[in-house]
Amino acid sequence: MTKLYLPWLGEFGSELLRWVPKINADQGGKVVCYEKGKECLYPTGTPHIVQRIKEQERKCAGSINQTNIFDEITAKPHDKIYQK
Repeated sequence: MTKLYLPWLGEFGSELLRWVPKINADQGGKVVCYEKGKECLYPTGTPHIVQRIKEQERKCAGSINQTNIFDEITAKPHDKIYQK
């Protein structure tokens, strides 16, 4: 079974302390979604780079639109989302 890890939306320090070790310790099949520039943090798994997450969406849990994040992850190259 392949696991899908969505991008971390919290603070960078918490990502380093909690999220990165958890993902890298998982020995099973996985797809890791992260923002461009964080490739070195996630050397394991199949990478999937997402667009930079807006700072306002990071800070306000109520404004995070996870549907848009998931749509970007599942979009095909010919979809509109890649034509921005």
